[in-house]
Amino acid sequence: GWMSWFAHAVAGSLYALGFGSYMALVFDELGLSFGLPHEILHKGLAAVIILIFMAINFRGVSETGKAGNIVTVLKVVILGIFIISGLWAIFRSPIYLDKFDDFAPAGLLGIVRAMGLTFIAFEGYEIIVQAGEEVKNPRETIPKAVFLSLAIVVPIYMLVAFVTIGAVNPDTDIPTYQWLAQHAELGVAEAARQFMPLGTLLLLVGGILSTMSALNATTFSSTRVSFAMGRDRNLPAAFAQINSLTRTPHKALLFSGALILAMAVFVPIEDVAAAADVMFLLLFLQVNVTVITIRNKYGKRLRYGYLMPFFPYIPVVGIITQLLLALFLFGYSPTAWYLALLWIGFGLLVFYLYSRPRVNSRERTPVILEERRV
Repeated sequence: GWMSWFAHAVAGSLYALGFGSYMALVFDELGLSFGLPHEILHKGLAAVIILIFMAINFRGVSETGKAGNIVTVLKVVILGIFIISGLWAIFRSPIYLDKFDDFAPAGLLGIVRAMGLTFIAFEGYEIIVQAGEEVKNPRETIPKAVFLSLAIVVPIYMLVAFVTIGAVNPDTDIPTYQWLAQHAELGVAEAARQFMPLGTLLLLVGGILSTMSALNATTFSSTRVSFAMGRDRNLPAAFAQINSLTRTPHKALLFSGALILAMAVFVPIEDVAAAADVMFLLLFLQVNVTVITIRNKYGKRLRYGYLMPFFPYIPVVGIITQLLLALFLFGYSPTAWYLALLWIGFGLLVFYLYSRPRVNSRERTPVILEERRV
């Protein structure tokens, strides 16, 4: 729970910083200047959108879901236009497919490192599960939602990557993937400029919508995780308080929002992204360990909504690959690992010095009747 809370807060700060980058470029495209240094404008916009989604999440899960639905539909439409435009450009000039001849220019090590860095793009499925208490018929609905999400999202990711590399002509001597890397988080928007009607502006809007929906989801998730920890007495009781009007865990939201805000304002975006990747890899590694533990401990005594096939091979493969990916990320950003270890160490101190005594006192059998011999 401690790691999940931090990981979603870090991811939320990353999405907020992405929003700031996209909005700053939109202002540049429109010729708007506020007389502020780029870094201050970037961080300021990130802080504003964090506060907005804290307010939306305070209103309740229904408002959070409606906001997420609207933003998601709009961004998928924009990505659909981007994919169709890119595929049209590729098939009009098949020579663009030559860019895929050297499929792994950095070798296997480059692919593994890229897997670690992009792992954060596949977080979010656990948020579906964390909403289990607020979903009708969760035993049936939650597994369907996870697999439907995978079936929709992964093809979109693959197609976006394919057309971004295949349909772009950088007009330089460097390979397309290096040209995209130079533009960092704005690379897809720069690619859209070449082959999509109103490409840059439309993709910037898509990027803004994507980061907004992701920030909305991670704000919800980090709040619910810290709320559950407060309810289980692992965190102070304030985290478990529910607002009488909106029925939302308002203090957990306040603490989580403050954590997201602090990470966005004070930590560089590269280290934020890598720290989030490390935390999610370690988090899902624990999920795989938990699967093995629950199945071995309870077997068929539990009523499962979904039962993993090929047990225990799938979780064992998951544990090994996630550990390797996390270790490879140390070579990319040692700072990210130091941040992750610092947070885990702090969490262990909180648990042993604060949480465990509180949990033990609650679980200890109460004395109903005491008799003394005279």
